[in-house]
Amino acid sequence: MAVPPAGFALAHAFLALTWVWFPMLLGWAAKGTILRFGGMKQFRAWIPFFLGLILGDIVIGVLWSLVGALLGIDIYMFFPG
Repeated sequence: MAVPPAGFALAHAFLALTWVWFPMLLGWAAKGTILRFGGMKQFRAWIPFFLGLILGDIVIGVLWSLVGALLGIDIYMFFPG
């Protein structure tokens, strides 16, 4: 079984793994469930949804960070650590 690229990167990220192990577990479980019950066609149909979740998290994190920088206060920590 091949090592997924995200898993390889996180394995060498030391303390970052303590923050992202559960989201990675949820993603792995969602992928496995979709593939098992819906097949490859359903898996490909769900890809835009999950990419949207990732992009939405990044956009909101950047926007709140900019608001915090402009106001000079700590509002949102995008990636704690």
